[in-house]
Amino acid sequence: TNTPVIGNPSGDIIIAAFYDYNCGYCKKGDAFVEQLIKLDNKVKLVLKPFPIMDDSSKFASLVALAVYQSAPDKFQSIHHGLMEMRPVTKQAVEKLLSDNMLDSKLIEKVMQSEVIRDAE
Repeated sequence: TNTPVIGNPSGDIIIAAFYDYNCGYCKKGDAFVEQLIKLDNKVKLVLKPFPIMDDSSKFASLVALAVYQSAPDKFQSIHHGLMEMRPVTKQAVEKLLSDNMLDSKLIEKVMQSEVIRDAE
């Protein structure tokens, strides 16, 4: 499956978080859940993008899903970088990818794949 998971993948406390990278409430909630994961190693956080704010929300969610598909070890860093980003722009996203040693052209190619389109 291409649904991102943070925390303990076998955790018995499962939290499903629906989010938009442009939503201020989602950004605040992300910080809270991150603390919860650090405090309790039984928590499995299942992340479901819900990009409703604007086109950059959709773009950011596709980037995150593509990173999860192609470089899952970098997902958490990218996810948190996108959550901290204000505003979400293509240039800022490309810099975030570069800072994490990810090729934006490769991520863009993965974004177009059927696996990512089916996950959104």
